[in-house]
Order: sequence, then C-alpha cells, then structure tokens
Amino acid sequence: MRLSYTLSFCIGAVVAFIRLRYLRETITNGEKIGKNVPKILFEGYKNVFTSIRWVISNMPGYAGMAVLLSFIGSLVMPFWIIYAQNIIGISAYSWGVVLLIGGLINTLSSLVVGGLVDRIGVRKCMIAAFVLSIPPMFLFTLAQDFYQVVGIWVILMVASSFLWISSSVFLADAIPRSMRGRVMSGVGQGVSFGITGVGYASGFLLFIPMTIGSVISGYIYNFNPVYPWYIQSVLLTVGLIICILFIKNPERPEA
Repeated sequence: MRLSYTLSFCIGAVVAFIRLRYLRETITNGEKIGKNVPKILFEGYKNVFTSIRWVISNMPGYAGMAVLLSFIGSLVMPFWIIYAQNIIGISAYSWGVVLLIGGLINTLSSLVVGGLVDRIGVRKCMIAAFVLSIPPMFLFTLAQDFYQVVGIWVILMVASSFLWISSSVFLADAIPRSMRGRVMSGVGQGVSFGITGVGYASGFLLFIPMTIGSVISGYIYNFNPVYPWYIQSVLLTVGLIICILFIKNPERPEA
C-alpha cells in the first residue's frame, strides 16, 4: 500500500507538471477576479441558485438521472471487493487482476464509444449504457468464480464507457459556454454506475444523494449482501426509463 501511494503521488506530480507546462487557457480575455477573497466567495455562491434554476429549466431529465445514479452508485461502490472476497471467494490479488482487465477494456472501448457518440448521438449511447449495465449488475450476485466475475466486469466497463463519455458530451453540448463551469459545478462532469476504479467529478447537487447512499449502504449490505446490487438493478431500470422519456439530443450543440 505504501508503494502504491508513493507511485500515485509521483504520477500525480508528473501530471501536474504536464498541465502547468503545456495546457493553455481557452479564455483569452477573461474577467479579472482580483484579490478580494470575501467578494470572490460571495460572487461564487451567489451564482449557485442561478445554476440550479438553469438546470431545472433546461435539463431536468438529465439532472434527475444524475441524482439517481449518484445515489445508487454509492450503494455498491464500497462493497465490490468485499463481496468478491467474502461471498464469491476470490482473493484480493485476483480482484486486482479483474480491475486491470477492466481498465484495459475501458480504455479500448472508450476509443470506439467516442466515435459512436459522434455518429449516433448521446441519447442512444446513454440508452445502450443502461441496457448493457442492468443484467450484469444482477448477475454479479450469482457469480461463483474468477472467470465469471471477469466476464461480468468487462461488460460493466463497456457500459461505463458508454455512460461516462455520452454524459460528458451531453453536458458540453447542452450547456452554454458562458455558464458551463457554474452548471458543471452543480451536476458534475458526467455520471457513472458506481463501478469501483471509475470515479467521476460530481457536483454539489449530487453530493447529498451520494452521502445518503453512503450512509445507508452499510446497513443494507449488512442486512443482506446481495441487496445493494438488487436495488442497483431496479433503479438502473428506472434510470433507463428516465433516459428514454426525458433525455434528448441537444438540437444545437453549444460551441
């Protein structure tokens, strides 16, 4: 664990250096915020309500889906490896191999999914993500060995690629550039199914349901270890219905 944290620190330092050295600001004539800290905080929090009103008025379907996914994702996020070790009986090392395979699949599938999002649209790719994710969420509770877990995890990682990329593109296309940062601070930069190892940048609107899910997840797992995944499967079906009924491709993608 010490070696892993040390490597994470070193890689993070390299990433920070690359960003400082090579990233260029996209706003060429931005507003100067000055050094008045109380004013900066006031202006920042004053815009919270503007962002909430814009989200409710312009993308209520996505906001509802994001809140739902942030809640149900937090139900299962802490327990993948615990269930895999204690119930299925695979070792911690084997679970690491599962994550490695899943990471490779996620990388490779993302290359394909990115092109699909551009060709067929974000809505169809979101629907595909839900359709792909619901069966393996339930089947995970029936898995009995390493190979079954790998097969289930691979499908979940492909589904996660579909959802993460399509939701990120949806936000970029739907939110005007002039307020993109403020709105994304509320709804995040995309959504996930709560698959461990695939984190995402969540916003303040998603923090409360995530917290509630985290608080009750332990009680649910302690009552019956399979229940988090059962609940996940049912609520993902609800998310699929929300996506079909309320998510639309932006008519004029924002620049």
